[in-house]
Amino acid sequence: MPAWMLPPRTGLAAKEQAGKLGDEILDRAAKAGASLKGKTDAFIDHANREAEKMKLEDSIREAKAAAEQAEARARAFDGKEGERKAGNSTLSGTDSFFDRADRFASGDYHNEGGKEVRVQDDPDYQPKKKSDLIAGFLDTDGDGDSLIDDAIIEEE
Repeated sequence: MPAWMLPPRTGLAAKEQAGKLGDEILDRAAKAGASLKGKTDAFIDHANREAEKMKLEDSIREAKAAAEQAEARARAFDGKEGERKAGNSTLSGTDSFFDRADRFASGDYHNEGGKEVRVQDDPDYQPKKKSDLIAGFLDTDGDGDSLIDDAIIEEE
């Protein structure tokens, strides 16, 4: 049936019903929005608290690392780091690799530190006899040249 044939009250009833349903939908949407906003605010507050905890944990970890480094420096310099002169090397007096290498170069091969180093000749030393042989090669033809003997020269 076309709309022009309907009685005039039919459209009015539909309009009122649509208005009621629209109001009800808007009320539900407002309640859901308020509930969602409350949940979102609670989530944001929780996230902020957790972020603060993480920052605090990071600060504690950094403080522990700084304390360990300070303790290691105190051990390395026997607590006398403040007495050191700025012109000196940061490794001086710490028995560093370079100190040990210098002692090794001076003849202290057993890292004995402050002991007097004595360099002496081996009383049983005998120099090697002069030989034309090369280690690992044999002089099979007896000409005194051990390198050339290993090459086989074939003439056709």
